[in-house]
Amino acid sequence: MCPIFSDIAKLCIDKVISHNAQYIKGTTCKPQRKKNKAYQVEMITLLSTIKNQNEQISELLKETAQPENYRHEFQFPIKNDDELNAIELVLRNEPGKYINLFKYIRSVGGRHLANRVSRVLKILMLDTMASKYNYFGKGSKRAFSTLLLGKCVIEAIASSTPDVTVKQVEDQIKIWLKHAPERARKQAASNYL
Repeated sequence: MCPIFSDIAKLCIDKVISHNAQYIKGTTCKPQRKKNKAYQVEMITLLSTIKNQNEQISELLKETAQPENYRHEFQFPIKNDDELNAIELVLRNEPGKYINLFKYIRSVGGRHLANRVSRVLKILMLDTMASKYNYFGKGSKRAFSTLLLGKCVIEAIASSTPDVTVKQVEDQIKIWLKHAPERARKQAASNYL
């Protein structure tokens, strides 16, 4: 909601409540209008409820209005093992940071699930780093599924994408990780030229 609109709406509601409160108290009412007092009380109660709800919604919007700020709590994209270990430590020891990262990941959009997973993971880690991982850690690679970062990605995307299961998100992560070495090689080749 636009802050200006919110302020105008609050001002209007305050004026209506104030005016109607004076009207009910008899400061501006005429004797023949006093029979509508029950209706006026009901309307003021309803307007007061709407005002309280508007304030609650405004507070919720303030909490989630700037998810980009959450990204800056960490240094993304992750470039090496030390950075990843530091982030894992923070996510393990500071639940608030996990929640903020969760909110940030939820805010990243995409045309479809594969695009969204790709955008999130591209923000979070370089392909050279992702090349060291596969989902379950088979062969010489490490397990992405055991990382708190991985858990956060899965939970955030699955919870904010309608009709998407955790399994579908996991499958898209598997595909993205599988192609990371190829993307890293292409990136290195383009940097070389």
